[in-house]
Amino acid sequence: MMKSLLKTFLLLTAFALTQISCVPAPEDDDGGNQNQPIAGNGDTGTSGGMGDDDQEQGDDESGDNAVAIAEGSFRIYADDLLPAVGSGILGISSNFAWPKALEMYGQAGGRGGLFRLFVNMFSDNDIEGRSLRDARDSGLLTMITVTGTPFELATAFEGEELGPFFPVYARSMPSDLDAYCDLIIARIERLDEDYGIIPDYVEIWDEPDIPHYWSSSLENFLLLYKAVSLRIRQEFPSIKIGGMGAANWRSKMGGDQPALITIAEQAAAENLPLDFISWHNYAPTSELVRSKWCDTARGLLANLGFPEAELMMTEWNLHSAVQGPTIQHDRSNSAASFAGFMTTAIESGIDNAVFFKLLDDPVEDLVGEGVGSISHHGIKKPAFRLMEEFMPMMQEVRARTERYESEYSLQLFSSRSGNRLRMVLSNSVEDAEWAYASACRENGYSASTMWMLYKLAVSESSTLYPSEMNLMSAGMTAEEASFSFALESELRTIKSWKSNNREVELNLNTNSDFQIARVVRFDSSHNAPTQYVDALQDRIAHSEKVARQLAREATVKELNDMGYPVTLDQVTQYEGNLAAMGTKMGMSHQELNYISRFQGRATFEYRLESEAMLNSLPETALQIESAEQAAVTLEGNIIRLEIEPEAVTVIDIQLY
Repeated sequence: MMKSLLKTFLLLTAFALTQISCVPAPEDDDGGNQNQPIAGNGDTGTSGGMGDDDQEQGDDESGDNAVAIAEGSFRIYADDLLPAVGSGILGISSNFAWPKALEMYGQAGGRGGLFRLFVNMFSDNDIEGRSLRDARDSGLLTMITVTGTPFELATAFEGEELGPFFPVYARSMPSDLDAYCDLIIARIERLDEDYGIIPDYVEIWDEPDIPHYWSSSLENFLLLYKAVSLRIRQEFPSIKIGGMGAANWRSKMGGDQPALITIAEQAAAENLPLDFISWHNYAPTSELVRSKWCDTARGLLANLGFPEAELMMTEWNLHSAVQGPTIQHDRSNSAASFAGFMTTAIESGIDNAVFFKLLDDPVEDLVGEGVGSISHHGIKKPAFRLMEEFMPMMQEVRARTERYESEYSLQLFSSRSGNRLRMVLSNSVEDAEWAYASACRENGYSASTMWMLYKLAVSESSTLYPSEMNLMSAGMTAEEASFSFALESELRTIKSWKSNNREVELNLNTNSDFQIARVVRFDSSHNAPTQYVDALQDRIAHSEKVARQLAREATVKELNDMGYPVTLDQVTQYEGNLAAMGTKMGMSHQELNYISRFQGRATFEYRLESEAMLNSLPETALQIESAEQAAVTLEGNIIRLEIEPEAVTVIDIQLY
């Protein structure tokens, strides 16, 4: 939790600077509806394929004579199909892999994605190999992020302690790059020898563009990248290599351009391995579309001789930095963030996106503190329930969709499986301050300077929307003031969207007749388990009690197998203090550490054993509605509905 709050604080602080930055944290009843689906018939709703004059409705209107798409509207071409997205965008990142959580993720449609694991070179544990093996066995590709400098190779030992992140020495440039490479190769060899796994990808370092993880220079990082990438390619030619897991693609690290561009240029100039470039995203869902960074990066890599290099967002989360530290993670806003991000990521053409993270740390269930999509007792949050709807669509052909050009809050993704068309409509409302900063950057103005002067004008004029004269009095030029003033209508609109429902029209172009077969809403009152936290407490407490008992029994068996004849009563008596019991029995320090970790992991894993029961309760089971129940109407080929702020509506259409 501390890391999550610090991440948010740093990101919000950085918003007032030149660029947005971020600091990473240390990760169904689908049997249909018994209600009759609504079909369009007669004057109140055609069956979808033919108009009143028998004119086909599926014609492509995207040419010069196309009818403009109004704000709040989408045009869906159910018969104009595009290739499936594939599994690359379905990655997850974690400190560990929990088999039951991976099983749940696979059942939700996540197989084929990428599992990213941190490998800190300044520490060692017995979890890495097992986690990678479990991920591979769950149908995921694997990536390790090698990062951090071990104490014996450190070049700095004194400096500011920056919270619960890397110690000072681990952030420094290694004193001997050959020795550092030896350690990395030995770590990979051990994974192969002990667990039979060689990772598919190696990412070199994690967020070296912020001082919490790298205290040296860009020049030194380039030297490190060169040494490590060449050595891995020499020893393990099948591994895809890249980096740098930048906290923000804009980060320059003291240079005059994004450091990711500098790395690509160095790789081209010195013939270094570069199979991908990677960065993180804690910006709102509109960032990828507004910035057009993926287009820029794709063109740059192709020009440098890396046309096949992948664009990898190796960390993103449901928590946008501009939302502030008190945002709820367990409500529909997280589902809206997931759907909005995935839709814009697909539109941007990113190759891989890695979600951080799947499973909550051991915090209280459904109180908003965990950044995962599953509570640590296995309760599926709205974000995970939405994943179950969305992720299978990645294997389906896409239906071409058009939206209002300047729409950055409403997003729609559509796919088709046989005669079923699924549409996922999300309303992840863009933050007004972010929209202002983005517009400034897009038009060549300094976002930090303009926002500072704008806030000054607000303060001095005592109005939320200062005039051009107010803006110039605060220090803007006439040109800047005119530009800023022109944005105020958009800012007012965005702020109104934060608290008001949006009316949406979906114009379905198809040569088929159709019915609205199924609707699933994620909003303040539908698929919202946080409403029932108090009612769920007894079930959660029982789940915890069972998990602890099973973990004790597993610990007894493990100790017996180690040659220590302990009983269940003894382990229960020393609950939380196994070291005291082990010391009395003459266990070594290494054995004490091992058995303590063993019981902790066992408890964590057994908590998930109750997930099927916890997710089938009336308070937590997926709620499916008919169109009538969800107030989704059909007139001709136009589907109309309202959607709350920070909400998602899934609509299944049956074509016939």
